[in-house]
Amino acid sequence: MARSPGRGHGATALKDYCDRCFSLVRNTTHWHYERVLADGTVLSTKVIQALHKEIPPHQWAQIVRHRLCISEKEFWDSL
Repeated sequence: MARSPGRGHGATALKDYCDRCFSLVRNTTHWHYERVLADGTVLSTKVIQALHKEIPPHQWAQIVRHRLCISEKEFWDSL
C-alpha cells in the first residue's frame, strides 16, 4: 500500500482516525478502540501511546485492511 502523499504511517494518524470513528474502550499502555458495524460485527484495534512512533508498512496494511476494514484511500480521505 502506498502512503498518502506527504503523510507517514504514524500512530498519531491512526489515533485521530480511531477517535473519530471508533469508541475508546480501554486505556492502558495502548488505547483500545471498538466499533460495532450495522450487521453486528465488532471491529477492534489498539494504538500505542508513543504517538511519535512510525508503524511499519506491513503492519500498517494489516491494521487498515483487517482491523479498520477500509482501504488506505478511505482512511486518508476521512482525516
